[in-house]
Amino acid sequence: MTPTPRSRRSPLAAAALLVSAALLATGCTLSGASDGPGSPGGDGQAVPAYYSRTTTIDATPPKAAAERGERFREDGGETYVRGIDSEATEEKVPRVIVWTDRADNLGEDFDAFKVTLVDYLRESEGFKAPEGYLLDMYGAKGNLLHRLDART
Repeated sequence: MTPTPRSRRSPLAAAALLVSAALLATGCTLSGASDGPGSPGGDGQAVPAYYSRTTTIDATPPKAAAERGERFREDGGETYVRGIDSEATEEKVPRVIVWTDRADNLGEDFDAFKVTLVDYLRESEGFKAPEGYLLDMYGAKGNLLHRLDART
């Protein structure tokens, strides 16, 4: 028997393989999202359910969340906040969801924003998070701008 000739790999297939390997190594996805350095799952731990949540949401907040967002703005909070909601999670800490009219993330301003938001929620809305909280911020089109795991 004569062996069949090996098919040649195309340069495109090789490039795709290299890109895939680079994405896996950095923890990024093709959508540009990243769990960031030290994210769960990289050291043999199971990824918490929180990280598998959707990265899109309805761009318009529910009525109660919109009203909460309005109270936040009236109390001196950032004008780009359109809605705020919170819910219980499998992780036994509250998840805060923020709707904004921003198209991009806050960059370095996110650290100041989260402090302002959590202080407002604790002082004005009775928010309790003794073991920390989870925070998702969605943009004008319902796209995920920030995902924060602030559990203690």
